[in-house]
Parts: sequence; structure tokens; C-alpha cells
Amino acid sequence: MWRRRRFDPFEDWFEEIGEEIRRMQRLMDRFMSGFESFFPERVRETRESFSPLVDVIESEKDVKVIADIPGVEKEDIEINIVDGGIEISAERKEEKKEEGEDYIRRERGYRKFYRYVRLPENLDYDKAEATFRNGVLEITIPKKVVEEKPKKKIEIKG
Repeated sequence: MWRRRRFDPFEDWFEEIGEEIRRMQRLMDRFMSGFESFFPERVRETRESFSPLVDVIESEKDVKVIADIPGVEKEDIEINIVDGGIEISAERKEEKKEEGEDYIRRERGYRKFYRYVRLPENLDYDKAEATFRNGVLEITIPKKVVEEKPKKKIEIKG
């Protein structure tokens, strides 16, 4: 359906690296959970940054980017058009600790979310729309209407 703008030998490589980083993050989360009761602040620091998983779906008329961003408010999400794609960032704010509360385990807290998604060239970003429901961000970007120009014959002189 859509063609890449230009050949980029590193794009697939970076995608593979991203998958490996996410796999390592899951392994570290499992490993660190055993130390959480001893070092809660250190474990929390390792979890402060998160790259949401996304689906990119192309149809005849548009491209949809769907991202899971749980635990944030709509007002804390920012979407920017940058360098041939979109950048999604969000922050989950720290909940206020009530006086007298003593946590046995605390995993939920401040967290940053960030993801850059490369998209095809033929999109009309001025007409992009986004919705956010139940922790799922959906961005719809229509394709540009490409008008077929009639053929023009060029006469050969001489």
C-alpha cells in the first residue's frame, strides 16, 4: 500500500533494536521486582520511562496510529508532526500521598511515555484527528488526494 520515502538500511535494524530493548525492559522489570521491597526508590527510577506499543494501520483513505498509553489523562498527551512521522509523548503525574499512608508496595507513580512513528509521505497532516478513550490513543491521518494530471504530448523538433 504505502511506499517508504527512500531506502533506509537502518530502519529495519532500528526496529529490531527497539524490540530487543522492550524485551530487556521486561526482563529487568521481572528481575527488579524481587528487590523492590528493599530498594523501592531505585526500582521506581528504572521504570520512569516507557515506550508505548503502537499499531499502524493503512487503508485506501487514511493511516491510523493506535497507541496504548494507560494511566494518563488526555491533557497530559502531546502529539507532534516531525521529520516524516509523528511523535507521541505523555506524562503520568505523581499521585499525592495522603498523610498516614504507608505503602507496602508502590509501582504506580510518575512515568514518561515517548514514541516516534515513521509514516508514509502522502498524508494530509493538517486534517489529522486524535481521540483518547480508556487508555488507547487513536490518531487518524487522511491521505492526500492526488489528482491525476492529463498526459501532455511533447513534440519532437528537427
